[in-house]
Amino acid sequence: MQMLTWLESPTVEPGPLQALLKSFAAQYSHRHRLSDVRTGFLHLAEALAYGRDSEVAARAVIATLRAGERGNAEPELIRKVLQGLVEVKSPYLEEVLSLLMTVGMDTGGATAMTGPVAMVISLLLQETEEMAVKVQDSNNSEVTKAPPYSGLLVDWLELLDPEVTSVCPDLQQKLLFALNKGKGTHTAPGPSYRPYLLAMLTHQSNWKTLHQCISAILSQQREQRLDPSSALDFLWACSHIPRIWQGRDQKTSQKRADKSVLRLKPDELISLVDLILSESELNSPSSAHLNKSLDIASCPVIQSRLPLLHSCCHGDLESVKKVSEYLIDCTKKWGESVMSKRCQSLLLQIYLHFPEVIQHVTLPDTTLNSEGAAEGSTCKLDVLVHRLITLLADSGDSKAAESRMSDANLACRKLAVSHPVLLPGLQTNTHYT
Repeated sequence: MQMLTWLESPTVEPGPLQALLKSFAAQYSHRHRLSDVRTGFLHLAEALAYGRDSEVAARAVIATLRAGERGNAEPELIRKVLQGLVEVKSPYLEEVLSLLMTVGMDTGGATAMTGPVAMVISLLLQETEEMAVKVQDSNNSEVTKAPPYSGLLVDWLELLDPEVTSVCPDLQQKLLFALNKGKGTHTAPGPSYRPYLLAMLTHQSNWKTLHQCISAILSQQREQRLDPSSALDFLWACSHIPRIWQGRDQKTSQKRADKSVLRLKPDELISLVDLILSESELNSPSSAHLNKSLDIASCPVIQSRLPLLHSCCHGDLESVKKVSEYLIDCTKKWGESVMSKRCQSLLLQIYLHFPEVIQHVTLPDTTLNSEGAAEGSTCKLDVLVHRLITLLADSGDSKAAESRMSDANLACRKLAVSHPVLLPGLQTNTHYT
């Protein structure tokens, strides 16, 4: 290898003698292979860094890997070599990566960290963190661009672990759900390959793996902060996987209640609420300097996650009560802050979908008087209220029409007393009755 390094240096004049000596050195290196893979990667990284001819060094590494030598190269060194091979458009890139996957690498960690899957994830995580910093420096809010060779790594990850999270759960869940950190306290968008990996997880994993992943996401003892959008999208996909309905009756009776798919516990429901609030916080521009009464940008984000919360509660009034009590406590804890406004907005949306919850918890007056009710919200009783108002407008001369109008008037008065927020247009429609 010293002879190869000397031949590739600029001090040697190119010519037929140099080519002959390089060919002889390459044959000699094939016959007397490197002592370990790490040495070969060091020589290859040096050749790529100084713009030398990397063909001989790449062939030496390939020959060593083909001989079945287990390597001890660090993920950082491997990443630099792969990145260099990509930049010079080397034809040996895919072959080197393929051999790394099949032979495996010994990085000196625990048993679960020494396999090819751990190496692939480490490479993706490291490159994604660097790309997130670069995107933030360029003031670009788009999705973090994946490294040039991430497609090969993702393909190998799919081949080695079709369930995505069954080999190295902690590392793989970090790859799928970790919040990308930029400089300081800023966050960066997720990598572009993450939706594909989430689709693989939801469609190729068994229910045991999915429930383990759901429990890890909604655990209140998790160490790292999650990307709320990725976690919520995954939970929504889990409740809508097509194979859930395989083997089930497509037409069920109205009296038969469907079983809850996710089977979330009360603590997990609270974690789900925290993810919804966290997503609305991340999607609000500079919320720290925003006027407290102008935090309307988070309302559409919260409303978009209501179907997920509704399906996880599964119509269980006790679960709705637990969530409402938690939001009331958060509202009191955050006082007059923007986060308190978000909690009130979500609490109001829950009340609109479950009006009966008012019989079990006492909603704050500020929640019932908030502006969220007028922001395109839907209510469980919208159809009934519209029907009652339509009956009030019926001006027929018959006694039956008069009786219907009287009953509708009485029902609207009772509803206005018990649920005034649910009748936004009642005063206007009954002004002339």
